[in-house]
This record gives sequence, C-alpha cells and structure tokens, in this order.
Amino acid sequence: MALNRKIVELLGQMKQVGVRYLAGETGIYSSAARLCRFTQKRIRAVVTSTDSKASVEFVEAVIARLQQGNGRVQFEAVLVLNPEQESTSDIKKRNDERLMLFEKYGVKEYLHLYILDSKLPIHFDLLIVDCQSAHVGITTYRNACKLSSAIEFENQPDIAKDLDSWFEYFILNNSTPYEDWVKKHLPNEHPC
Repeated sequence: MALNRKIVELLGQMKQVGVRYLAGETGIYSSAARLCRFTQKRIRAVVTSTDSKASVEFVEAVIARLQQGNGRVQFEAVLVLNPEQESTSDIKKRNDERLMLFEKYGVKEYLHLYILDSKLPIHFDLLIVDCQSAHVGITTYRNACKLSSAIEFENQPDIAKDLDSWFEYFILNNSTPYEDWVKKHLPNEHPC
C-alpha cells in the first residue's frame, strides 16, 4: 500500500516538470519532438521563417503522431512571412515540398497550413501541444534559419491555454489558408 502511494506521488511529481530553458538547436527540436509524441488532439505551431529549419527528428515525430492518431490528431501550422522580402514562387516551392512530405506519409489531410503576411519582425516560433504544454523558440538574430534557445512549459496548462487563445485570436484569425494564399499571390499556379 505504501509502495502504491509512493508510485502515485512520484508520477504526480513527474507530471509537474514545469519550465525549462533550452539552448542549442538539437536540444530545442528534440524537446519539441518529445512533446509532439504524446499529443492527443492538436499540435499548433507558429513558424517565423519559411526556411526548412525544423530538424528531421521533429518533422518525423509530428508525422508519426499524425499517423498514429489516425485523424484524431491535427497539426495547424502558421508560417509568418513577409512576401516583400522573398519571392512568392520560392515560398510556394518550399511549402509544396513540405506538403508533399506529409502527403507521402499519408497525413496531409491532418495538416492545416496557413500563411500570415506580416512586415513586423516576429522572431520566435511557438509550439502548443494539447493546451497542456508550450514551447517558445527564440531566434536571436535577423533572418536566422535556426533557433538558438527556447523556453518550454511542460504540463503547464494555464500558460499553454493562454498561448493557445493568443494563437487562435491573433494569429489564426489573421492568417490565410495556404491554398487561398497561393491563389491570391500566384493565380496561375495551384497549391500542391
């Protein structure tokens, strides 16, 4: 009986991991991948560059979780970009390559890709997992393709829910679905 109580107490302590500071690309993406592996419903991400900066491990974790979720897990990604600084055809090419990867693994229908045109310098990425955990990646210099540090809020639903509300009302509501964005900026081309 005492052993069962200790196990329950230990499990409770493990769930309260809290806040962690992460430095370096490898640790940042490994931690983000770990959070994604346990999602039950939804992964949301704000990405401030269209460059393929996410690690293979992270992308594989998201794809694997979408496959395992069999429609119960969704991935919403908003790419924040300034089309005045980059050609729309280059943006389309990179994003179509991403979409083909999700299609190759049979999970494209669970990916909801949006574009947020913004001239404001938003130099951080955000990952929210099931309104339970969040990961804020920080880009410390202009036009960086890799994150240099991150703050992770694991099993912190109050923080994750606030960030999720921010995502919903200020990011997603001001974003355009990828297919519509392509039609507007490149009317003679079709999205992947």
